[in-house]
Order: sequence, then structure tokens, then C-alpha cells
Amino acid sequence: METYWKSVITGACVFLISLALAGSVVDYYFPTKEAFAEWFRPWSWILLVPMGALVFRLIVRTFWRIKEPKSNKL
Repeated sequence: METYWKSVITGACVFLISLALAGSVVDYYFPTKEAFAEWFRPWSWILLVPMGALVFRLIVRTFWRIKEPKSNKL
């Protein structure tokens, strides 16, 4: 169980760091909302659908899986 919480905390930290880096890149290249919206509009479905699928897969793999109790084999 200890490794589970270590992996959850590590995943959360990696997610937050990558989110901060992505925010910095977006702020640098697109200083206004209009500039970002103008670039993002045609790419939104192409980018968001695979990202949504990956996030959904991560959630299912992490939280949906119920581990079977190990049977004691003699």
C-alpha cells in the first residue's frame, strides 16, 4: 500500500509540474487570450480528444481497478 501512495503523490507532482510548464509556454507564446484562441480553435478537437482519452484511461487504470485478494497457496 505504501508504494501505491508514493506513486499517487509522484504522479500528482509530475502532473502539477507539467501543468506549470505548459502554462509558462502558453503565456510566453500567447500573451493574450485572443492570440491563444486564434491558434487553438482549429486544433482544439485534434488535441483535446486524445488527451481526454489518455486522462480517462489513467483514471480507470488507477482508481477503478480492484485488486483481488491473494490466495494462500499451500
